[in-house]
Order: sequence, then structure tokens, then C-alpha cells
Amino acid sequence: MALPEATTTTNPSYEDVVEPLLRAHDGDPSALLAAYPNFDVEAVLEKLFELPYLHEACENNHFHAVRGLVQCGARLQRVSWGALTPLYLACWGPGGRADLVVWLLSHKDARDTVNWVTSQGCTPLHEAAYRGSIALIRVLLKHGADLTLQNAEGDTPENAAWREGMKESALFLGEAAERAHAVLQLGEWRPHKQSRFPPGYRAAMRTLVVLAKARKPNVPLALDCERYPHSCLSLLPEELLQYLFAYITTPHVPDVWTKREKK
Repeated sequence: MALPEATTTTNPSYEDVVEPLLRAHDGDPSALLAAYPNFDVEAVLEKLFELPYLHEACENNHFHAVRGLVQCGARLQRVSWGALTPLYLACWGPGGRADLVVWLLSHKDARDTVNWVTSQGCTPLHEAAYRGSIALIRVLLKHGADLTLQNAEGDTPENAAWREGMKESALFLGEAAERAHAVLQLGEWRPHKQSRFPPGYRAAMRTLVVLAKARKPNVPLALDCERYPHSCLSLLPEELLQYLFAYITTPHVPDVWTKREKK
């Protein structure tokens, strides 16, 4: 496709100029900046909807354009109409790309918007739930997405998935919420202060016994726990993991923790 003749305008068309140039150069903005030396990366393209270049690129899942625009100085915390952020639009766009979201979340400015709430009360996790994308949900949860936030209709991400008929995503979010609840209880509990076991504790201890026997030296415990994604251990901070690991490996630990709980 032939590109329009280069001019000194600061607002070239995203669809006809910016995206094709960045795609042709694999995200390198040099050619774009050479053709448009006064390029205004923060310019609003559609006055009605107030979409800057980066938001347009994220909405359409144009990875190469997103990389190039960020190199040009586009802000990952810029908010458009409806209080939409680039991260939110990357999850909202058709067929939201997990690799694009992972790349965005590698930047602190984007990570700071992981629980940003739009004017409709939705978060990026709500949009991932609407789309039924477990890959996006996993990425967002790994970077601190809140499972409990409600949108304008009072729906959590799990409820939003059920509303849209995304059964697999809804079940996944429900299990994640249960693990997160168990983690909160584990984080507030210490063995020497309380005799009753909170939900998830026995399973956590059984997993730690396995780790104690098979753990490689000099490997962070949190990394080991990633091998057990169905255990609440995968969500525990390293400091608490070290505490529990030290406790389970001491001689006085009752053998009951290594066995299945009797009903």
C-alpha cells in the first residue's frame, strides 16, 4: 500500500500512515520520525472519542505499533474517553493478545494501571473475563489484578464471565478467588498461635513436604512452587514461603501434615 506523501503535519493518520510505517519497520519509529519530524505522539485522532495513537494501537492489537509509539514517548498511563488506559484496551480489543499484554506489563507505568477502573467500573480483568481468555486472566493475576473489584452492574470478574457465558473462565476465576482467600488466611496465621488449620493449610503443607524432598539448592522457593499451579503456594510471597518451609522441615512437625486429612 502506497503511503501518503510525507508532510510536516503533527497528526498523520494512524490507519494510513503510522501503523503501516511501524509495521514495515517492525516497530522501529525511525522512518516515522524522519518523515514526520514534528510527530505528536500524544495527539488525539478522533475528537469524538479522544483516542490517542497508542490507544488505537492497543485496541487493534498492533504489537509493532505499540512498541514504536512507546519508543516515541507515548504514555502508558494516558487516559482517554471513558477513562480507558492502553492496558485496558489491549484486553478489550478483538482477540486480546496475551503477548502484547505481557509486554505492556513489563513496564511499571502499565503495571500501575492493572486495577484501573473505567467510567463503567470495569478493570482489565473484567475485560479478559468477558472475552473468556484464560491466557489474559493468568497474566493479569500474576501482576496483581484484583479479583474482588465490581463494575457498575455489581459484577466481579468471575460474575462477568458467567454473565457472558464464559464457563471455563468463570470456573478458573472462581478457583483463583478461593486460592487467594486461602493465601490471605495463611498470611495472617502462625502455627504457634493457633491450633485449628485454616482452609488450604494442609494442602500447602503437603506441597511443601514434596518440595523439601525434591528442591534443588540455590533455587528460590517461589520458583519451585510454580510447578504446583493448583496449590495456593503459587500465590504466596517468598517471605511467607520461607517461613512455612522452615517450619515444615523442623523435626517437631507432626506427621499428620504429610497425610491426607481424615474426614
